[in-house]
Amino acid sequence: MLAQRPLGKDGRARVDWQRADLRDMRLRSRFAPNTADLPDQRYLPFSFADLSNADLRRSAFEGVDLHGALCSGANMAFTYFSNVNLQDVIMNAVDLSHATLNEANLRGADLENAILVNTKLTRADLSHANLRNADLEEANLSGANLHLADLTGADLTGVDLTGANLDQARGVPAALLKR
Repeated sequence: MLAQRPLGKDGRARVDWQRADLRDMRLRSRFAPNTADLPDQRYLPFSFADLSNADLRRSAFEGVDLHGALCSGANMAFTYFSNVNLQDVIMNAVDLSHATLNEANLRGADLENAILVNTKLTRADLSHANLRNADLEEANLSGANLHLADLTGADLTGVDLTGANLDQARGVPAALLKR
């Protein structure tokens, strides 16, 4: 019963999904109208959920609020994210290879040691994100906002930074800044 679960920072019951096998799962919110009787439910609430070490390969998250979720060590390879709030999410050593996160809100996300090989992050907001030692080989970051992001030690081999905002980003090799 959710009522007996510990509460997250948002006051909602916290569900522990650690080590869960959720491969091929589809999470989608219904967009309820904003009326006096129904609060605006733009996102399916999953904020502050613990998904560490969960297997979420080939899953889809559409209209889901994962704000502040703990996803360290999770396998999210080939996962699709659309209209998802990933602000302040903790994704240390997560596998997001071949995932799609176009236009995702990853502001302040902790992606240290994350695997982001061939990941689509077009127009994603990665401002203030920690991408230290992340593997971004062949990732598409075109149009992404990397303002004040930390890319120290990240593998940026073949990364597409066309039109990306690198203002005050740390750890970006000078050769990439000249592109």
